Amino acid sequence: MKMDKQRGSILLICLYIISALIIIGAAFSVLMANERLSSEHDIQAVNALYLAEAGLEKTVYDLRQQYSVNASWNGSSINGTTVVPVTGQFYLLYSNVSFSGGTYTVQIMNGANVTDNMWVRSTGICGNIQQTVQAYIIVSDPVGPVLSVLGWENV
Repeated sequence: MKMDKQRGSILLICLYIISALIIIGAAFSVLMANERLSSEHDIQAVNALYLAEAGLEKTVYDLRQQYSVNASWNGSSINGTTVVPVTGQFYLLYSNVSFSGGTYTVQIMNGANVTDNMWVRSTGICGNIQQTVQAYIIVSDPVGPVLSVLGWENV
């Protein structure tokens, strides 16, 4: 009785095809896991940026409220925090304020030896991602004190 050698070769071809499909499936699994981690990182980065912007907006609001009452920021209290900003270095205004699943920290600094101009730097933290935004705030007085935010930038 003579054996047909083609049956063995078909088995080997099937094993090669199954092996190739397993390798391709494993590669796609690794790719999907990396994409998931990447998208989580991107979401945390965007949330951290929004937290930083929230801290900046809260500070601008509080500065407007304080300036309308006192017409100065220096030596006054902004939302319960005594402010004595030093020209040339940032001064902590709010520290690790919890908001929307993360925190933000805000620092201020008088601008160019002028007490009516101020730098505001806000840092948002979400997970292990940190984003910082910075703005220069000036007071103009055409009719009454008006606060303008200039130079908003992602640092």
